[in-house]
Amino acid sequence: MINTRRILIPLAVLVALAGCGGGHEKYMQQQAGRTARLHEAYPAGLSRAEVHARLRTEAHGTEQIPAMRGGRPATGWLVAPQVPGGNWCTRAEERTGKVVESFERYSMVDGFLSLCYYWFYFDEADALVDVEWQYQSD
Repeated sequence: MINTRRILIPLAVLVALAGCGGGHEKYMQQQAGRTARLHEAYPAGLSRAEVHARLRTEAHGTEQIPAMRGGRPATGWLVAPQVPGGNWCTRAEERTGKVVESFERYSMVDGFLSLCYYWFYFDEADALVDVEWQYQSD
C-alpha cells in the first residue's frame, strides 16, 4: 500500500516553494510601476500648492494631511540622530541630482484593502523635485 503522507507532504512543500518564486522581483516591478504613474500625475516642477490640489482631487475633494513632513537639517539628511524620512530624501537627491529641502509623506488608499504612501520631495522654491510610491507595510 502507498503511504500518501510520503507523497503529499513533499508535494505540498514543492507547491509552496513554487509560489514563492520571483516575489521580490515582482514587488520591485510593482513599486516601480506605481512610482512611474505618480511621476505622470505629479511631474517635477509642480508647486507645493499644485501638488496639494491634485491630491485633493485624487482623494475626492478631501483635504489630505501629511502623515509625516520634514525639512532639511543644516548638516544634511543623513545626520545623527537620524532624521525621519532622511534616507528617502537622500535617495531622491541621488536619483535626481537636485537638493531636497523638504518632504511630505501622505497615507493613501491603493486599490482594494491596500494602503500606500506617496512621498513628495521639494526644493527651496517649493517646487516638486521627485515623487515616490511605497507600500505602507514596508
